[in-house]
Amino acid sequence: MHEDAIIAEVARRMGVPEERVRARDRSPQVAAARHAAFWALNRAGLNPAQIARHLGLNHSTVVHGLARAEAHPEWRALVAPAVELSGAGGQRQALKSWLDRGLRNAPLAERRAIDHYVTCTILGWARHPGNSCAYGLWLVLRRPWYRAAVEETLRRCDLAQEIGRIDLHAACIGYRAS
Repeated sequence: MHEDAIIAEVARRMGVPEERVRARDRSPQVAAARHAAFWALNRAGLNPAQIARHLGLNHSTVVHGLARAEAHPEWRALVAPAVELSGAGGQRQALKSWLDRGLRNAPLAERRAIDHYVTCTILGWARHPGNSCAYGLWLVLRRPWYRAAVEETLRRCDLAQEIGRIDLHAACIGYRAS
């Protein structure tokens, strides 16, 4: 798990030194960052008791901080990428985050088709309609920036060995770059 990396990233995003988040500092800004860190760690899969043990705190302090974080969606929105991009939410969550980031300017239908192609045809993690996966493959083959986003996503998620499948799929359907 990436607990320390998540705490460091939350502290950076909240504008507070990491050592102050770990200290018993009760200033409002530090307390907000600490509560946001509790939320991020909880989202990454730790329960309140595990978070308390990791930070040397009382379990009830963490429960209170989680309740405060739930009342502040702006904190959660600010620190959610710390969990997603760390991969702590799992490889699937990291893949989704990186793919969304790489395709953020693409139309929704194209993003969805490329997601279906990657998660179904390349990785076999999900089942999607064949026509959607085929459209995703076509987009990846025809638009270099989409292919670059998919390759970058696979590299960042430690799935670089799967990149060769794109050319294999292209060869199987007889695709030739124009």
